[in-house]
Amino acid sequence: MELALRRPDGSLLATRCTVADSPGQRARGLLGRDKLERGEGLYLATSSIHTHFMRFAIDAVFLDEDMQVVRIKHSLKPWRFALRRGAAAVVELEAGTCERAGLGLGERLALVDREAFNGAEQNGRTIRVAIGTRDRRFGRVAGFLLSRNGFIVDDSNDPSGLADLLGRGAVDVVLLDAGESLAGAARTARAFEALAPDVGVVLAVNEDHAGGPSAGDLVTVPKWGSFDEVIDALERSFATTRLDG
Repeated sequence: MELALRRPDGSLLATRCTVADSPGQRARGLLGRDKLERGEGLYLATSSIHTHFMRFAIDAVFLDEDMQVVRIKHSLKPWRFALRRGAAAVVELEAGTCERAGLGLGERLALVDREAFNGAEQNGRTIRVAIGTRDRRFGRVAGFLLSRNGFIVDDSNDPSGLADLLGRGAVDVVLLDAGESLAGAARTARAFEALAPDVGVVLAVNEDHAGGPSAGDLVTVPKWGSFDEVIDALERSFATTRLDG
């Protein structure tokens, strides 16, 4: 799988990002390379790196477990050492990348499938999804899978906290967890539609309620079913409300 490193606004910090996911790959890193090409990156699951025996400088971006930028080391030269206590990963980039991009602390990056990223774009833009759920497991799983498939995902929100996002035009589609109460989620969805008619709503329901009469004409998907079905529903909902509406 060819990965890219995406920023919160949908732009790519690295168009080709290799994940060093074995001890050998992590130990080797960029040793033996003459340079990193522009747009190229190397992701390492570690909190510290060194540039001993390397032939060129790099930018090092330290990330926490949520892929949030916690330190940026610009133009780290050969024979140097850098760390950030508590970091979960480091991305090594061509020197100067972070300054050119204006990358800042606190930005949340995402590793995405490049082909899926292109598929999540509609009319030259990336679909922004907010997840309305009180189920932390569902929020984490859905957020992770959507990010990996190219969507821009807002932090999982309590459904009552999504009105501000809708009012600010900061979201294109809401994935609303209807696992606790389909009727209650349907009422919330109707309120969202009245507040922001150009925002799509997809209900994630218990499998035995998918497409049931309580949902009316709302789009429903099984909460723990095929994630391809969720992606397809989000893309269709966006196209219907934002492009065809």
